[in-house]
Amino acid sequence: KYIPVLLSGAPLKQGGTIGIMTNLTELKKLQKREKLISHAISIVNDCIFSYDKDWKITSWNKWAKMVFGYNSNDALGLNINQIFVWEKIASYLFPDDRFSPSRFYALDKKGSDIVLTGWITSIASGLPIGEQEIRHEYLFIGRSINHQIDIESQIHKHSKKVHEAYVQLWFIQ
Repeated sequence: KYIPVLLSGAPLKQGGTIGIMTNLTELKKLQKREKLISHAISIVNDCIFSYDKDWKITSWNKWAKMVFGYNSNDALGLNINQIFVWEKIASYLFPDDRFSPSRFYALDKKGSDIVLTGWITSIASGLPIGEQEIRHEYLFIGRSINHQIDIESQIHKHSKKVHEAYVQLWFIQ
Protein backbone atom coordinates (compact mmCIF):
# COMPACT_ATOMS: atom_id res chain seq x y z
CA LYS A 1 0.00 0.00 0.00
CA TYR A 2 1.31 3.46 -0.95
CA ILE A 3 1.31 6.05 1.86
CA PRO A 4 2.42 9.60 1.00
CA VAL A 5 4.87 10.94 3.59
CA LEU A 6 7.05 13.96 4.20
CA LEU A 7 10.52 13.20 5.49
CA SER A 8 12.54 15.83 7.29
CA GLY A 9 15.63 15.64 9.43
CA ALA A 10 18.10 17.65 11.42
CA PRO A 11 21.66 16.90 12.61
CA LEU A 12 22.20 16.32 16.32
CA LYS A 13 25.05 18.00 18.28
CA GLN A 14 26.32 14.61 19.49
CA GLY A 15 26.38 13.33 15.94
CA GLY A 16 23.78 11.53 13.95
CA THR A 17 20.47 12.77 12.68
CA ILE A 18 16.94 12.92 13.99
CA GLY A 19 14.26 12.26 11.44
CA ILE A 20 10.57 12.98 11.32
CA MET A 21 8.14 11.21 9.03
CA THR A 22 4.73 12.86 8.54
CA ASN A 23 1.83 10.92 7.01
CA LEU A 24 0.27 13.07 4.26
CA THR A 25 -2.72 10.80 3.52
CA GLU A 26 -5.32 13.23 4.94
CA LEU A 27 -3.68 16.21 3.23
CA LYS A 28 -3.78 14.36 -0.12
CA LYS A 29 -7.49 13.55 0.43
CA LEU A 30 -8.22 17.22 1.14
CA GLN A 31 -6.25 18.30 -1.95
CA LYS A 32 -8.18 15.82 -4.10
CA ARG A 33 -11.51 17.06 -2.68
CA GLU A 34 -10.48 20.70 -3.18
CA LYS A 35 -9.50 19.97 -6.80
CA LEU A 36 -12.89 18.33 -7.43
CA ILE A 37 -14.78 21.24 -5.87
CA SER A 38 -12.69 23.77 -7.82
CA HIS A 39 -13.45 21.92 -11.05
CA ALA A 40 -17.18 21.83 -10.27
CA ILE A 41 -17.21 25.56 -9.51
CA SER A 42 -15.38 26.31 -12.75
CA ILE A 43 -17.92 24.51 -14.97
CA VAL A 44 -21.27 25.56 -13.48
CA ASN A 45 -23.14 28.48 -14.98
CA ASP A 46 -23.83 30.19 -11.68
CA CYS A 47 -21.99 33.15 -10.24
CA ILE A 48 -19.98 31.74 -7.34
CA PHE A 49 -17.56 33.50 -5.04
CA SER A 50 -16.46 33.30 -1.44
CA TYR A 51 -15.56 36.01 1.05
CA ASP A 52 -14.01 36.09 4.50
CA LYS A 53 -15.07 37.59 7.82
CA ASP A 54 -13.57 40.93 6.71
CA TRP A 55 -15.83 40.90 3.61
CA LYS A 56 -12.87 40.43 1.25
CA ILE A 57 -13.46 38.23 -1.79
CA THR A 58 -11.30 35.09 -1.61
CA SER A 59 -12.46 33.15 -4.70
CA TRP A 60 -14.21 34.13 -7.94
CA ASN A 61 -15.45 31.96 -10.81
CA LYS A 62 -15.81 32.79 -14.51
CA TRP A 63 -19.58 33.37 -14.24
CA ALA A 64 -18.99 35.94 -11.51
CA LYS A 65 -16.72 37.66 -14.02
CA MET A 66 -19.47 37.57 -16.65
CA VAL A 67 -22.08 39.00 -14.25
CA PHE A 68 -20.01 41.64 -12.49
CA GLY A 69 -17.35 42.43 -15.12
CA TYR A 70 -14.38 41.95 -12.78
CA ASN A 71 -11.72 39.38 -13.67
CA SER A 72 -10.28 37.22 -10.89
CA ASN A 73 -7.26 39.46 -10.34
CA ASP A 74 -9.48 42.53 -9.90
CA ALA A 75 -12.04 40.75 -7.70
CA LEU A 76 -9.79 38.87 -5.28
CA GLY A 77 -9.33 41.01 -2.17
CA LEU A 78 -12.13 43.39 -3.21
CA ASN A 79 -14.56 44.26 -0.41
CA ILE A 80 -18.04 42.97 -1.26
CA ASN A 81 -19.64 46.28 -0.29
CA GLN A 82 -18.03 47.61 -3.48
CA ILE A 83 -20.27 45.23 -5.44
CA PHE A 84 -23.47 44.81 -3.46
CA VAL A 85 -25.84 47.59 -2.44
CA TRP A 86 -24.94 47.63 1.24
CA GLU A 87 -28.36 48.52 2.70
CA LYS A 88 -29.94 45.61 0.87
CA ILE A 89 -27.37 42.93 1.71
CA ALA A 90 -26.01 43.68 5.19
CA SER A 91 -28.41 41.31 6.95
CA TYR A 92 -27.32 38.41 4.72
CA LEU A 93 -23.54 38.79 5.00
CA PHE A 94 -22.97 36.40 7.88
CA PRO A 95 -25.68 33.76 7.67
CA ASP A 96 -26.48 31.51 10.61
CA ASP A 97 -26.47 28.40 8.42
CA ARG A 98 -29.64 29.36 6.58
CA PHE A 99 -29.72 28.42 2.96
CA SER A 100 -32.75 30.10 1.46
CA PRO A 101 -32.89 32.06 -1.78
CA SER A 102 -32.94 35.82 -1.61
CA ARG A 103 -32.83 38.74 -4.01
CA PHE A 104 -29.61 40.73 -4.06
CA TYR A 105 -28.96 44.13 -5.58
CA ALA A 106 -25.52 44.90 -6.93
CA LEU A 107 -23.53 47.04 -9.31
CA ASP A 108 -21.25 45.73 -12.04
CA LYS A 109 -17.82 47.14 -12.78
CA LYS A 110 -19.38 49.84 -15.02
CA GLY A 111 -21.86 50.86 -12.30
CA SER A 112 -24.92 49.27 -13.93
CA ASP A 113 -27.60 47.78 -11.68
CA ILE A 114 -27.75 44.00 -11.33
CA VAL A 115 -30.49 42.01 -9.65
CA LEU A 116 -29.53 38.50 -8.59
CA THR A 117 -31.30 35.63 -6.98
CA GLY A 118 -29.00 33.62 -4.83
CA TRP A 119 -27.85 32.20 -1.56
CA ILE A 120 -25.18 32.93 0.98
CA THR A 121 -24.06 30.17 3.29
CA SER A 122 -21.15 29.68 5.63
CA ILE A 123 -18.37 27.31 4.63
CA ALA A 124 -17.44 24.69 7.22
CA SER A 125 -13.84 24.72 8.36
CA GLY A 126 -13.43 21.00 7.66
CA LEU A 127 -12.38 20.19 11.22
CA PRO A 128 -13.03 16.63 12.41
CA ILE A 129 -16.33 16.02 14.23
CA GLY A 130 -16.06 17.00 17.86
CA GLU A 131 -13.67 19.89 17.30
CA GLN A 132 -15.05 23.41 17.34
CA GLU A 133 -16.16 24.71 13.95
CA ILE A 134 -15.06 28.28 13.42
CA ARG A 135 -16.58 29.78 10.32
CA HIS A 136 -14.37 32.28 8.58
CA GLU A 137 -15.57 31.96 4.99
CA TYR A 138 -18.91 32.43 3.28
CA LEU A 139 -20.09 31.32 -0.14
CA PHE A 140 -22.36 33.25 -2.51
CA ILE A 141 -24.10 31.30 -5.27
CA GLY A 142 -26.36 33.29 -7.54
CA ARG A 143 -27.65 34.20 -10.94
CA SER A 144 -28.45 37.52 -12.55
CA ILE A 145 -32.18 37.86 -13.17
CA ASN A 146 -32.04 41.19 -15.03
CA HIS A 147 -33.07 39.52 -18.30
CA GLN A 148 -35.96 37.72 -16.59
CA ILE A 149 -37.14 40.99 -15.03
CA ASP A 150 -37.01 42.71 -18.45
CA ILE A 151 -39.08 39.93 -20.04
CA GLU A 152 -41.62 39.99 -17.20
CA SER A 153 -41.92 43.77 -17.62
CA GLN A 154 -42.49 43.40 -21.38
CA ILE A 155 -45.12 40.70 -20.81
CA HIS A 156 -46.87 42.90 -18.24
CA LYS A 157 -46.90 45.88 -20.65
CA HIS A 158 -48.18 43.67 -23.48
CA SER A 159 -50.95 42.11 -21.36
CA LYS A 160 -51.97 45.60 -20.19
CA LYS A 161 -52.26 46.74 -23.85
CA VAL A 162 -54.28 43.63 -24.70
CA HIS A 163 -56.58 44.29 -21.74
CA GLU A 164 -57.02 47.93 -22.80
CA ALA A 165 -57.83 46.81 -26.34
CA TYR A 166 -60.51 44.41 -25.07
CA VAL A 167 -61.99 47.16 -22.90
CA GLN A 168 -62.15 49.52 -25.92
CA LEU A 169 -63.75 46.85 -28.12
CA TRP A 170 -66.36 46.14 -25.46
CA PHE A 171 -67.31 49.83 -25.25
CA ILE A 172 -67.25 50.33 -29.03
CA GLN A 173 -69.75 47.54 -29.71
